[in-house]
Amino acid sequence: MVNAHTPMGQPEDPNRATLLQILRELNKSAETAANPAEDGLELAEIKERLQDFSAVKKTQGVAILLGLLVQNQMVVHDGKKTYSWVRQRDTLSRYLITPRGKDFLRENVVESGRIA
Repeated sequence: MVNAHTPMGQPEDPNRATLLQILRELNKSAETAANPAEDGLELAEIKERLQDFSAVKKTQGVAILLGLLVQNQMVVHDGKKTYSWVRQRDTLSRYLITPRGKDFLRENVVESGRIA
């Protein structure tokens, strides 16, 4: 989880904390995928994984923050229809972390003094 306070002792912005948590979940998906068709998460899967993340309740919303990550090229949207053996169904819309997103996540994990 993201450190609850910035180094100066100020409470961390819940939007920033949620952005980092989305990147963590996408990174975890990329690392555990058996093949490229299994990489990435659908919007509903991201929302499900973040449902217990306390900062999400104070944010603009997962879909809006995900769009921000796409605009900043930290996440890419894959709209190709692909059959997923793990999900046992076709996926039509997946989000995947990019190298830029991984770099941003790594920089912020080091900055917070925590390793996920």
